[in-house]
Amino acid sequence: MKLRDITTVIEQVAPLSLAEEWDNPGIQIGRADSDVKQALLCVDVTDDVLQEAVDTHCDLIISHHPLFFHPLKHLRFESAAERIAYRAVREGISIYS
Repeated sequence: MKLRDITTVIEQVAPLSLAEEWDNPGIQIGRADSDVKQALLCVDVTDDVLQEAVDTHCDLIISHHPLFFHPLKHLRFESAAERIAYRAVREGISIYS
């Protein structure tokens, strides 16, 4: 199944237009045409959640809270979001919030 197929179903139930102005819903990391065989659900994307996704061979993490609330100005791997983003890309795991 493609990531876009999953996001279409999610957005039928929870349209992006209903998000608060300050929120950042949608695909955080990944491409809409990515293949997804297994997904992991969570509230927040943490290092432990990402490790569980790696351990269980998930292609997608679906989180309630977005990984990025504010635009990144750099990618130095100093913050948790920067480290998680780098590892998710390296592991081929998409993140949708």
